Amino acid sequence: MLTAATLLATFLSLITATFAATTVAVSTSPDATSGLLEGADAQLRCFVNLDLTDYDLKVKWVKEVDGVETVITSNGDLLVSNSRYSVHRTVGEGLQGILDRGYYLNISGVKAVDAGSYFCKAGPRVIQTVLRVLAPISNLTMASYSNGETVTVDAGTTLDLSCTAMGSTTRPDLEVYVGETAVTKQFSIYQAAVAFQDEGLTGSTYTATISNPTYPINRRDNGKRLACKATVERFPVQTYYIELDVKFPPKVNCESDKQAIRGDSGMKVVCRMTANPNPTEIYWSLPTDGETVGAQEMKNGLVATKNLNGDITEFVLNIDKIDKSHFGEYTIYVKNEKGDDMGRISILEGNTPNGQTSSGYQFLPHSHLQLVLLLVTVMLRLSHQG
Repeated sequence: MLTAATLLATFLSLITATFAATTVAVSTSPDATSGLLEGADAQLRCFVNLDLTDYDLKVKWVKEVDGVETVITSNGDLLVSNSRYSVHRTVGEGLQGILDRGYYLNISGVKAVDAGSYFCKAGPRVIQTVLRVLAPISNLTMASYSNGETVTVDAGTTLDLSCTAMGSTTRPDLEVYVGETAVTKQFSIYQAAVAFQDEGLTGSTYTATISNPTYPINRRDNGKRLACKATVERFPVQTYYIELDVKFPPKVNCESDKQAIRGDSGMKVVCRMTANPNPTEIYWSLPTDGETVGAQEMKNGLVATKNLNGDITEFVLNIDKIDKSHFGEYTIYVKNEKGDDMGRISILEGNTPNGQTSSGYQFLPHSHLQLVLLLVTVMLRLSHQG
């Protein structure tokens, strides 16, 4: 049974509440200021203390993205059709408690579309809270290539390395790599928040693009990986890549193991070649009337062999014992579907390593041979004039 003192206290509290302004406070659980990972559950709370004149005031939860407002709840009613959303309302205890109300918006398994600004609106009073959802990149692409694709391209051409990352709720960082080297600074990066619709709601995620980058391809890029790497807060790095199959014509360089050769000694000529695809035609041209020797044959004391040293093919010409029949120019000719190349070696009668004139023989690269022939021609002309 209520006593007179209790009735008086209740009456005074009601009178006080009548003249007290309605107050609104909001919070989220758990605290979402640092961001909730996609898939977590969240609860948005709006606490309203009404005065008597606002007893029938409607309280709404409203979400806003890019100026678009969506009314989610009105008092205890859910106004959107979304199985992940639910609402409930609480009322305080006692006569004063009927003016203390809580309006709860529960979201299970938060997604990117749930991120944004939420407003608890109690009449003209509006209080904001922010639900920060951390969602990873949902789509990472590089130009029109498939992830992990081997791209065949000719040396001397360029490749489009445009890279786009979409779907994250925070700004992604993009980098383009050629092998282990980042080349992003050469290109421009565009980022923007893009609104979208999902489950009857409006959300906003980021799209980042490295726009129109091109990369010049050369033979040294064969086998390299070109990759776009995307990073967003609190998620692992995502990588989208292609591997290069660079086609190029043969490139041949020749050298000998000796600078001067005695008449009773042998020598070895090594020509190193790179080519992609593999050569379809390989042969040595010998000094004796243009006679040819295959890449792996034996003829007239010559032994031709071929072996692989990593990406380089070595063609070796061994001469066991040099005689005058071996004087002259040796040429190796290599051809594939992209072109051809030649390497040249010349063996001439000349000086021994100690500088004394003898019946020995001297190895000369092709450029040196041309110089020797020029000097011989000049000397012959001078002798005729004398």
